[in-house]
Parts: sequence; structure tokens; C-alpha cells
Amino acid sequence: MTRRPGIHRLLAGALALAGGGAGAAALVIPTSAPAAAAAQIQVNHACYLTAQKADLRGKGFDPTSHWAARLDGSAFGTGTTDSSGDITATFGVPSRLRKGSTGEDSYKLVVRERKHSAAAQFLVTRLDASFAPQSGNI
Repeated sequence: MTRRPGIHRLLAGALALAGGGAGAAALVIPTSAPAAAAAQIQVNHACYLTAQKADLRGKGFDPTSHWAARLDGSAFGTGTTDSSGDITATFGVPSRLRKGSTGEDSYKLVVRERKHSAAAQFLVTRLDASFAPQSGNI
């Protein structure tokens, strides 16, 4: 095995630059920048009555950017994120259940802005109650 004197000089120079001379050298490995947090949205309840108002909150979007919402694939609303990239909005949930519904419908709300997208699910049900007896004094 032949020695290459150039390598020894490079290692000695690196140790000297690291302040190591005869001591131990610290090896610094650059790390990548931390990954940006994914955009997120949430609604204030998991289940709503038909025609009830709901609050939407979002974070992780680009600051002062236009966003658009779709409910089960249909255009639903738009807005602009604040200077921190957050979303605050109020919307009305569907006022009636789908044809053939068994009393509870599930919806998917998707919000998109330029390069970010986030989704949330919620349920809608109608108020349905019966009373017995329907008349009389108890």
C-alpha cells in the first residue's frame, strides 16, 4: 500500500482549521432545514345540525394568499390568509340532507392555496325527535 502525502497535509490542515492541531477534530455535518409544517384545517365540531353555522380555522398556508374551499368536490367559498398564513372563516353547513340519507351525511371540506392543501371531515344531521304522549297532562 502506498501512502499519499497530499492526503496527510489535507487532514492536518483540516485539523488546524477546526482548532484541533493535536486534539480531536469536530466533524460538522450540515443538516437540512427543518421541514415546514403541513397546512392544516379544522372545524369547531365533528357533527352539525342542518343549516347550522360552523367555524373554520387553518394554519400553515402562505401569508396573504388567496385560498379556495371545496365541499365534496363542489366550489364552496374563498378568502385570503392573514399575514401569518392562518385562515379564519364561518360558513353554513348544508341546510338539508342528501336524497336517500339515513339521517346523517358525511362531508369532506378541502382548502387549497397555491402550493398547500388541507382537508377536514364533518357530519351533518337533522334534528329529529318524537315525544310520547303527544298530548295530555302528566
